[in-house]
Amino acid sequence: MKVLLFGNIATGKTTIANTIVNDNPFLEYLSIDDFRRKYSNGTIITEITAVERFTSSIKKTKPQLIEATGFGEVGNNIYSKLKETSENILLVILTQDLKTIYKRLGKRITDVPYPDEFDALTLTVENINKKILTGDLFTRWGNLENVSVFKSNDTDLIIRVINEFIN
Repeated sequence: MKVLLFGNIATGKTTIANTIVNDNPFLEYLSIDDFRRKYSNGTIITEITAVERFTSSIKKTKPQLIEATGFGEVGNNIYSKLKETSENILLVILTQDLKTIYKRLGKRITDVPYPDEFDALTLTVENINKKILTGDLFTRWGNLENVSVFKSNDTDLIIRVINEFIN
């Protein structure tokens, strides 16, 4: 069983993940940001190492909550790793308006070594937002029989849906 928690940067994925894992300690929590903190220093070569280690930690028969944006190389790797599995997957797409995201980014002191500067991060946020709005994640994951997709910006509702899926 897998829970995929995808969404834009600064949408509250980590907050939701921490709540879910605290309530369900049997779930292994994998966050790309944790792997970046451990294996990356912001350069491309160490980013590759972090992504490879993150991807290799996804185990097909282990209950896991996996947090990422769901796009780019990380998203492609997660999809490649799980597209052939028969285990049940809940994909939760966390949405948020750009104004709120930028407000949160302005307040955030990040310790995640990401290989983009803030201007590039702004472009990344806008690109992710466009892809979420056009349904790219649903198009990719929604055609798999074992995947249920849920999209919302309501934190409490998302937590309830994930807990119902797990139990």
